Amino acid sequence: MTALRETPSHRPPVLLVHGWAGSFDRTWVRGGLVDLLRDTGRDVLAFDLPGHGAATKSHNPADYADLASSVFARLDASSGATDAVTSSA
Repeated sequence: MTALRETPSHRPPVLLVHGWAGSFDRTWVRGGLVDLLRDTGRDVLAFDLPGHGAATKSHNPADYADLASSVFARLDASSGATDAVTSSA
């Protein structure tokens, strides 16, 4: 998971999850949302879903059956309350 932090924040981090055929960079960085969130003092948590962007690209369809689990697996107890923003084209 990519964690972008300028300074420790007392506000919940924002988890950014891109849509199908997207990527963290293409959806959130190039669109300017990461900079906007950081400018407002928010920590950003993000990653490329399996098979997208810089993530591993499996040829086994079963590896893509439950993408939600890959999101929850990357969050841990230290994340605490987390705001989430998703995108789908």
